[in-house]
Amino acid sequence: MTISLRHRAAWVVLGGAVGLVLAALLGLSVAELIVLTVLGAVAVALAVAVNSYLRHSADPEAQPEDGYPVAANSRNGNPPR
Repeated sequence: MTISLRHRAAWVVLGGAVGLVLAALLGLSVAELIVLTVLGAVAVALAVAVNSYLRHSADPEAQPEDGYPVAANSRNGNPPR
């Protein structure tokens, strides 16, 4: 199952919202509130990026065949001859 860009963006916004709510509950100043909101969004963005990277690296069909690097102009991923 792949995560669409729209869902990834929604997760990042949700992370920012969680940071915003947490900052509001802690009664932080405006600057601290902004920092915690951004940190929440960054944490979720990093988690999504790592998850996507690990998923792609574990997919044998996404890897080059026979150890040849995939050419930039290759559409089907077969090594140039």
